[in-house]
Amino acid sequence: MRLQNIEREWPTLVHGAGPQVWAFFDDFNEGLATSTTSALSKWTLLETDAAATELLDLTESGGVLKITQAAGASDVVSMIANAGIKLSDMKAGETLFFGARFKVTDADDCHLHIGMGIHDTSYQASVPADMVVFQIVDASANLNLIARKDAAATTVSGAAVVADATYVKAFFAYTPTSTLDIGELEYKVHSNGIMTEGTLQTAGNFPDDEVIFPVIQFQNGAASADTCSIDWVFAFATRADHVNGTG
Repeated sequence: MRLQNIEREWPTLVHGAGPQVWAFFDDFNEGLATSTTSALSKWTLLETDAAATELLDLTESGGVLKITQAAGASDVVSMIANAGIKLSDMKAGETLFFGARFKVTDADDCHLHIGMGIHDTSYQASVPADMVVFQIVDASANLNLIARKDAAATTVSGAAVVADATYVKAFFAYTPTSTLDIGELEYKVHSNGIMTEGTLQTAGNFPDDEVIFPVIQFQNGAASADTCSIDWVFAFATRADHVNGTG
């Protein structure tokens, strides 16, 4: 599997990478760079409730982004990166990687989407046509994986079970065939001391015809407040203009 050694190999994918690769990484150690205006900062931020906060929590080693969502079932905190990739810009035969480490205080009382997709203010409400994300749905602590193109989806339901206030590491890798929306989507999840992994064929449902961006969206599932902590997020792809041996 392409994900077999992703945790060991990831540093080598970034260090020394030249302009012919697309690499996104944020471990929030330098704070949180956001703007409500697209492309003016590292992330575009939307809050539907002014009481929500996104702060760097230095009580955990290295610092983590802590999103505190105030009481109210309809409130959304949306963070979409201002750096994305389109599959047609990737080198043929190469793989798109994504990974994140996160935890939720109350895992079965929230909506969470973390992965890659188009700009949309609420993934839970509008179910955007193009995305590939890990998802938690209110009233279930299951972590699903969804590949969705033009409103058609291929889904792994219950790829893992998320425990309250316990970090999850979730990765996916997508290797398209000559038909970009058809290929193998691999996933690997560490959750509550259990590692699960698997593959699925996207059957034409991987979003290849839009630029997709790293995305974090956190929404309350009920009237009580909830907290989501993000340790790091990365995404990586080799561009079509890459020449081996040139960085």
